[in-house]
Amino acid sequence: MLKTEIKGSSILVFAPQTSRVGSAANPDTLACQAAVAFLQRELSPLARAEWEIPDIPFEPMGHNQLRHANRSDRLHARWVREHSLSGDRFVFIEILRNKAATMVIGGQICIVDRAGRIAYSRHYNSHQFDPTVMTSTVRFTDWMLTRFLEDLTKDATEIFPPWGVG
Repeated sequence: MLKTEIKGSSILVFAPQTSRVGSAANPDTLACQAAVAFLQRELSPLARAEWEIPDIPFEPMGHNQLRHANRSDRLHARWVREHSLSGDRFVFIEILRNKAATMVIGGQICIVDRAGRIAYSRHYNSHQFDPTVMTSTVRFTDWMLTRFLEDLTKDATEIFPPWGVG
């Protein structure tokens, strides 16, 4: 359904939460503006920024990245269900930088529909991209959204094969 319904829909992009290893997250205005511009250009002129920060407690990623991603996605979906938001899709992005904040080392994107269902979720580690090239959160956001558009052209089993990923 996401493939057919997202084009032209109202998309709210929440300011990406950027954190350094071992520190709390902060909203990233530039990455949010880049995400909105990308989505307006590629999917819907109705994409817009949402500067309200969801009251979801920040949790450091830790060693179990899949557990972190799943927990974060479920919390964002529940938050959407509990709030009256105007929009069809809601985009949440988390970006993790190294301690010196000189490069991006990972992140995730979660798209939730109006009913509070997770429509799309992907977690990326530095082994999936060259972290020395990802020196800005804007560049990483663009890279993640490009992967998202590529995923929209694929069959779901190609992205998430039944035997698992990894």
